[in-house]
Amino acid sequence: MKITTVLFPGFFEPFQKGHESLLRAAVSFTKAKKAALLLLDSKRKEERREYALLGLEKLRKENPSLSLSVVTENKEGHYEELFTEEVLRYSFAHPEEKVVVLLGYNRFEQFASFKQAEKISKRCSLLVAPYPGKEPNTELLKKFDATLLDCPVVPYTSAQLRAGSIYPLELNEGYRIALKQDYFLKEVASHEKPHRYAHSISVAKTAYEIAMRNGLDPQKAFLAGLLHDSGKDYPLEEQRSATSQYFASFEPVKDFALHQFVSCYLAKEKYGVKEEDILEAIQYHCTGKGEMTPLEKCIYAADKVEPTRQFPTRKGRLACYKNLDEGFKVVLEEQKKYFLEHGVAYKEEKLSKEMYHYYLGED
Repeated sequence: MKITTVLFPGFFEPFQKGHESLLRAAVSFTKAKKAALLLLDSKRKEERREYALLGLEKLRKENPSLSLSVVTENKEGHYEELFTEEVLRYSFAHPEEKVVVLLGYNRFEQFASFKQAEKISKRCSLLVAPYPGKEPNTELLKKFDATLLDCPVVPYTSAQLRAGSIYPLELNEGYRIALKQDYFLKEVASHEKPHRYAHSISVAKTAYEIAMRNGLDPQKAFLAGLLHDSGKDYPLEEQRSATSQYFASFEPVKDFALHQFVSCYLAKEKYGVKEEDILEAIQYHCTGKGEMTPLEKCIYAADKVEPTRQFPTRKGRLACYKNLDEGFKVVLEEQKKYFLEHGVAYKEEKLSKEMYHYYLGED
């Protein structure tokens, strides 16, 4: 008896949560024993393969018996040519498998016009996922004996993700690799000075690593780190005005701390962040506060211990990697030591005073 394999062809620029959810639904529906992403273009093949594999990690953990792979070829070309050649190649190379080809409805419409569409549909089963704004044509599905997958419509596309026009948490674990292509970050870069942007990227990466090692959501940590200073390059008068208007209950606020509130506002209103835990992590990243959540500690610490800082950070960073609660106290102690050596009044902001009292017992 043949085993069932879900073959998911595409460009995957990038492989994202929408792809992940469709593949999960297809595997569940077909009860497949194998699933393979078929990368149809060789441009940046190794990088794309790497972030696709990272994106499959969650599915791999959910289905430990499922064989998962990413298939790549060296050819570049038109979608029809690549699709036809590579799907047929895979099918002929694996006669022991029942190959189910997973397509979004937009791709299925293209597939219907391919010269070898009928040949492919006779060798492989077709599973078609719903697509935003597309009403499935039942006659077209019937013509190729295609099955419409019963799953939620993914309300965004990879093109939107590449353009940075939708909420970036739709990325999966491939985020770290996609970062090399500067996806989704152009808008942030355009509103920050180069040195600030470099710091923001470093904080995002450091927060991601702290989160990964401490059981937190690394994507939330990355996004909070990326946006934590998004308001810092605005003129002080604009920062004061925004803080007075939207965060009046925290006033008076010292000038150095204004940007944490402005950045929180921008994360919500400009970048579309919805999660309160991300917003609050941004809101308290500079001053801290009394009792802090793990994500708040993560972003506060990452801001202080990211490796491009002009003061020693390794001790606090490694301590946070090992244990965030204990590492957070190490960061505070290291900061306190630095502030005292440089004559900085480190508790002049009331929120900071609350933090040092709560975690270090200082008056």
